[in-house]
Amino acid sequence: MTIAKGDRYYCSARREKGTCNANRGIGAQELEGRVLSGLKDILLGNEVLIDEFAAEFKRELTRRRKDGYGDTKRLMKQLQAVDRGIKRCLDFITGGDGEAHQVPVTELGTGGGPDVALEDRLA
Repeated sequence: MTIAKGDRYYCSARREKGTCNANRGIGAQELEGRVLSGLKDILLGNEVLIDEFAAEFKRELTRRRKDGYGDTKRLMKQLQAVDRGIKRCLDFITGGDGEAHQVPVTELGTGGGPDVALEDRLA
């Protein structure tokens, strides 16, 4: 169904493809009332269904929190690895082969590299 004329639902196959002969729509308030009434009839007095829904909802929230924590932990490890790599590079550049290689550290850290992308994802 698709809504047209602001407050009426019509067959979307008729409107979008022209393959349906139904030319009558239904008012949005009437349809919404029917749907809500049907849900009310199904849910009221059906405590088992409501309890199962609530339990499944809690399980899904718990699963998503754990998944989110795992992603955060993985991203933190990646960020630490990138930071170690940057430090090794800086140590090599500034220590080098005995010559004075003076590279401003602030210039090396502003490239928007993988560390910035990982920090953005963790934020």
